[in-house]
Amino acid sequence: MNSSILKKGLSGLVAISILTASLVAAIPLAAANANAITIESKSVDNGNTFDVHVSVTADNASGGQAKITFDASMFTLNSATYNTTPKFFGTGEFDVEAVIDNTAGTVLLTSTNGGGTKPPVTGTGVWATLNFTAKVAAANSVQTLGFVAVESFMADSVPAAMPTDMNTGSIIIGNPPTPDFTVSNITKTIVHTGADASTDPTTYTVSFDVNNIGNDDAPASIATIDVDGVTVNVAIDAIAHGASFSATSSEITLTGAKDNFTITADGNSVIAESNESNNSTSDSFTFLYPVAGVLHETAIDGYISGSLEFTVPASVDFGAMSLGNNNYSGILNVKTNDDWQVNIKSDADTNGFMTKWDGSVYATNIQLHNAMVITTTGGNVPGETGYVASPGQVTPENNIVTLTDTEQILAKGNTDGQVTSIDGLSTQGEDRGLSYDQLVVASDAAATYHIVVSFIATNIVN
Repeated sequence: MNSSILKKGLSGLVAISILTASLVAAIPLAAANANAITIESKSVDNGNTFDVHVSVTADNASGGQAKITFDASMFTLNSATYNTTPKFFGTGEFDVEAVIDNTAGTVLLTSTNGGGTKPPVTGTGVWATLNFTAKVAAANSVQTLGFVAVESFMADSVPAAMPTDMNTGSIIIGNPPTPDFTVSNITKTIVHTGADASTDPTTYTVSFDVNNIGNDDAPASIATIDVDGVTVNVAIDAIAHGASFSATSSEITLTGAKDNFTITADGNSVIAESNESNNSTSDSFTFLYPVAGVLHETAIDGYISGSLEFTVPASVDFGAMSLGNNNYSGILNVKTNDDWQVNIKSDADTNGFMTKWDGSVYATNIQLHNAMVITTTGGNVPGETGYVASPGQVTPENNIVTLTDTEQILAKGNTDGQVTSIDGLSTQGEDRGLSYDQLVVASDAAATYHIVVSFIATNIVN
């Protein structure tokens, strides 16, 4: 028999959800200084004795000084000690004994890295610890620990003062009316679908709600999104108690196979809250680069449909009939940065069978006897040597599918094996062989039989 199968066309039908809700854009903020001194904020019970850490962010600093202020009618400062494990300014750090004044309400901290004889320090860490006792008068109140600005700075090796951010601390004593932030309703939205992680990366935004579940209104603040060590600031409006504010980040570049990020309300800890431990929520963003089709016609969570046609001759030699030329081979290419799955189905009119076709409509009462069989081969095929399933991932028993109009798993895998060049393109991916097997068991007067096969690419791995 000499039947033939032709691949008439391949058209990508891309389906990507785009969030159309009203977005609040991130507001550009003034650049922060590279050096900073930060006083910890915390909540304590009435009359408690408690520690407050003073942290430093340094950029080639050889020393630092901070004159910290407190309300002496509300607190007694019992001690001020420099961190020793490790010393912030290194093994050669020289600390001047802290000067505590419980009448004026000040403490002066001063340290150098061996009088400038040691290399300057870059990094972030705890510099000193202040031990306070809250007085009776401070019950159920919010108190601020601040700075005398002209006597607080980081210094270089000259020594000379360097521009330094001073981040004050708030101490909530007892149960005064205070805000309390949480983060919820995180969504990720693709802005640009890149073709390659290194030369044309994908970008996205993160939208979220900041909720004030406390019993006092909150002023405007900053939320931070820490994306694998890179911080993105998002401006947050004032929020009345019991209300929420919806925000969206600026455009973020996908940095690897998966971006892990943490969103923190009041990210720079300037607002006193009744609970400082519930401000953060972690999530991740995974995007699979274009999937399915020799020329990357479709994106993840989308469809690509191929119209296939057989021409069945008028005369069939039943004694010599075999699959032979009724087998058509092609390529399924997968290019992802995470686990993936490709499902397959036919349209509802044909339910997996090649059906008589006049070029515009089916004669659905005339179909070939056997349903079409789709096979994937090569590459990182489930069940073959070299395939590594992700935790919880189910490997299908085989990669041969008898086509129906219900989605079935055709192939799935992960990033292993994605090293081949696609039709001379520089982009990389994983080639899977595809074959469409159709046994012809009846003859017709050179009739055309037709079916539409849809591939559904997804990052939901069953």
